[in-house]
Amino acid sequence: MNTFIKLSKINKYYRMGKVKNQVLTDFSYAFEEHCFAILAGPSGSGKSTLLNILATLDKPDSGTYLFNKEEVNFGKEKALTEIRKNNFGFVFQSFNLIPVLTASENVALPLTLFAYSRKEQAERANEVLERVGLKDKLNPNPKNLGNRKSK
Repeated sequence: MNTFIKLSKINKYYRMGKVKNQVLTDFSYAFEEHCFAILAGPSGSGKSTLLNILATLDKPDSGTYLFNKEEVNFGKEKALTEIRKNNFGFVFQSFNLIPVLTASENVALPLTLFAYSRKEQAERANEVLERVGLKDKLNPNPKNLGNRKSK
């Protein structure tokens, strides 16, 4: 397998007034292509910060981030947007679904960034929902997703 993401000596801190809080200290890790990784640790240990750096949503204070063997330049927002658009999917702890859209429309929304027709967007969204066991939830509004039966 090929190394897909390589982090070397990543450091991240946040300042609160004069206090400097080190969140990540010399973190290094290599993620192989198509790997499955679990990130676990106590609250405040840097899990979310690391995920934000991996997804190029946050910039490390120091260290090296290689993505597909090329160093990520956190100063080039357009390039970062392309990396995110083409390589990362996000599932947030708070769902952030748009309440006026159906479940299928919420899933299809990111596909508007690509050259898919509306029909292709709907088909792909429905395939994904079916794949994760939500075939019966294609059309309900997000507030109804927790219900056993959709109308």
